Amino acid sequence: MLKLILISLLFTASCSNSELKSETKEMPPSVTTTNEAKLQLNNGKMWRLDEATRQNMKEIKAYISQASHANGVLSGEKLQKYADKLIKECRMSGPEHDALHVWLNPFLQHIQALKNNRDAESASHALHEDVKEFDTYFE
Repeated sequence: MLKLILISLLFTASCSNSELKSETKEMPPSVTTTNEAKLQLNNGKMWRLDEATRQNMKEIKAYISQASHANGVLSGEKLQKYADKLIKECRMSGPEHDALHVWLNPFLQHIQALKNNRDAESASHALHEDVKEFDTYFE
């Protein structure tokens, strides 16, 4: 769990070198919060990504698709390396960045669950669902 927190902190620092807005009133109008932020479209449109984030997500999706077709087994360690690269190279800021964080937090938790062999089948399924959700909200 500590590693997940550290990764989230690194992601926040590396993306834009600005603080992640955590109060509801500071969130973009199309992202609402309750106990956890809820991902929504940007006024009916998909959130725009920077080129590095787009490319890194393309690699993550390709790995998940390839591993699923090959033997159905995802490697938490390999996905963590992809996620680390995504975090390191992200240069997004503003509402798009905040929306990406809303999506990224559960994604990182599912990677951690897979790495810890906590119900790997369920974690793998959740990661597939995360990718579908990503494709719904980001372009």
